[in-house]
Amino acid sequence: MLREINLARTFVDNSIKLKSDSVDLDSIADEAGASLGRRITIINDEGLVLGDSNINKDKLKNLENYINRPEFLDAIKNEYGVSVRFSNLAKEDMYFIAHTLTINDQKCYIRLAASISSLDSYSSFNEKIINFLLVSAFSLTVIICVIIYKLVTKPMHEIMLAAKEITDGNYKRQAKVVSNDEIGDLANFINKASKSFSRKIEDFTYSKSQFEAIFHSMSEGTIVVDKTGNILLMNLELRKLFNIKDNPIDKKLLEVIRNTEIQEMSDSVISSNIFDSKEITIIIPNEKILLVSAAPIMRHEKMDGCVMVFHDITELRRLENIRKDFVANVSHELRTPLTSIKGYTETLLDGAINDKANASDFLKIISDDANHLVEMVDDLLEISRLESDNLTLESSSIDIEPVIETVFKSLKKEAANRNISLRKTVPTNLPKIKIDEVSIYQVLLNLITNALKYNIEGGSISISAIEEGNDIQINVTDTGIGIPKNDISRIFERFYRVDKGRTKNPGSTGLGLSIVKHIILANKGGISVQSELGKGTTFTFILPKA
Repeated sequence: MLREINLARTFVDNSIKLKSDSVDLDSIADEAGASLGRRITIINDEGLVLGDSNINKDKLKNLENYINRPEFLDAIKNEYGVSVRFSNLAKEDMYFIAHTLTINDQKCYIRLAASISSLDSYSSFNEKIINFLLVSAFSLTVIICVIIYKLVTKPMHEIMLAAKEITDGNYKRQAKVVSNDEIGDLANFINKASKSFSRKIEDFTYSKSQFEAIFHSMSEGTIVVDKTGNILLMNLELRKLFNIKDNPIDKKLLEVIRNTEIQEMSDSVISSNIFDSKEITIIIPNEKILLVSAAPIMRHEKMDGCVMVFHDITELRRLENIRKDFVANVSHELRTPLTSIKGYTETLLDGAINDKANASDFLKIISDDANHLVEMVDDLLEISRLESDNLTLESSSIDIEPVIETVFKSLKKEAANRNISLRKTVPTNLPKIKIDEVSIYQVLLNLITNALKYNIEGGSISISAIEEGNDIQINVTDTGIGIPKNDISRIFERFYRVDKGRTKNPGSTGLGLSIVKHIILANKGGISVQSELGKGTTFTFILPKA
């Protein structure tokens, strides 16, 4: 319509120029309307109709003023004007478009009108053409897409699925693409990379499994931290050592092992890049002595962390202390009788041998000390025999009550001298125990002898035996001076004495309780002790039933 109004305006301008002498605007409007097949109306700026292709010239003066028509009002303001409304003349909905026009230097307006029905038919025709083109284009697009999908998209989709599964861990996935183009080359490359990656992952997994097996089977606690102090690895032995139950990975060292010495040691190695080793005592969860060795971890010649190895040397240090005490004790035990023997021997050699009265006493003392040394050596040999891995015990079925009675008879005089009563409580139907008679006699003799030595005047010693499952439990209880709490754990050590001054008991070698423990353990039993200072002590040992 815009194109046609411009054509009509040009037609009117040209006609006016050709007919400059006698201008008939109504005729010009008729010619323009006939040429375009539209109604053409020309009005002046006051709204009077100067020409109309659908109205006779003699009726123009009877037409109403058109200046208030919407299309003309828009044209006055904007040079163009458009309106869609019902036409009383045509009796149907019409589409109107108006344009400014200059006639003999006077501003006029030209209007073109078309019925909506004619425009709809034109639009419908265009729509059919457009729909046909769209359907054709869509069909062609579908065909092209199918071709592209088969040649490009489907293979690429297969490659993408394969790549996704490979990244998700399915390293044996292969892209099923068969073509000789670039896509086929890409699929072959991914398949080769997948196979190579799968082999490397298998090798890595195997190496990792080996490393974890070695790492977690180490008898020493081991931990690895990065350069920021976060834990990367910790083996099971270290977790047991510090009673760590939660996952320690990615936590700070001090959060997991609450020991400032260990943290400072790790920080020092990371900052100085120097190996360090020191003994550290911990008290949580139990008191232990640890030898901690820390070494830096280097990667590409840069500090990357620290590895620390924890050796539990608690037992080693305890054994060292026991060894030191044993050497000191055995030296003292040997020196005392040897010094006595040497002194009296020198006295006799210096002439006392001629003094019959004193010489006899000196020789008796030398004999007693020599016997004491022999007993000590015999006890040491007995302990060595009991500790031997090749020891073969000849056990038998023994009733405990007669053995207790025999020990009581042998110690009855000594107990009576100190006014100490001996009691036993043994059920008549008590099962027999599995041990040889000499060994159980030695155990009871040592325990009751000790109870006599460390008892109070007028005290008592009680022996009871009861059946406990597959074992027989024997308790030896005295009313003596008791044992300090700190000494209870060491009383079974050789030559260990609660009396630090080593006050010598006549006839004692200091090895009795150690022999008792070894005999009980050698016969698959167990022994323990409970004591309270000033109230007495109870030794409890168990032996299997016969």
